Amino acid sequence: MNKYLKQVVTGIWGGRKACQNLSVKAILGVEDSQATLDDLDKLNRRQLFALFLAAQAPDFFSLKGEYKAVLLGKDPLTWISSLYINNLFGPGRWIGKAFFATSKMQGRGYNILAAKGDDAPIFRVRMMNTQMGVSQYDDKPSFHLDYSAYNKFPVSGMRDEIRKINDNLFIGLGGFKATGGPFMPAPFALVGPPGKWVGPDEC
Repeated sequence: MNKYLKQVVTGIWGGRKACQNLSVKAILGVEDSQATLDDLDKLNRRQLFALFLAAQAPDFFSLKGEYKAVLLGKDPLTWISSLYINNLFGPGRWIGKAFFATSKMQGRGYNILAAKGDDAPIFRVRMMNTQMGVSQYDDKPSFHLDYSAYNKFPVSGMRDEIRKINDNLFIGLGGFKATGGPFMPAPFALVGPPGKWVGPDEC
């Protein structure tokens, strides 16, 4: 990871303690295999960043199908991220992501959004390409999401990274180029077990 970027990000997220070599168990207080969304929801932004650094990349083929998605963190930055992603990102409230591998190292995916109302439709839009690669945050492998091929600005500038807590729980960092990219990442969780891959809506 670029040393300057690391200093800026860890400064925003609460200082150098965020980058200490802690284990997932030490941060969550439970075994990795027993961790749930409730455990992640208790963490502040600094702890969430530390958790991402402590976690490992998932096997590329393990992320398959539709997952529930939830923004993490309880602070003004999370409120700003929520305002954008639930009002400007697409036609409805953001509720999930889906993935499908197309080769050994590459795949594609989409986001799942729900319109308001009890019988509101579900939209499968905001497609992305996926691949394994080196993280922007610590030089370890991550599962990368790249929106540039399918979307216009500002969504085209989104870059997400995902790491695994256990088979049904993943932590991600979402970067919006328009708001600083990796300098101001938004933490989120993906929760399984996944549903089947339905496929994106036709354009």
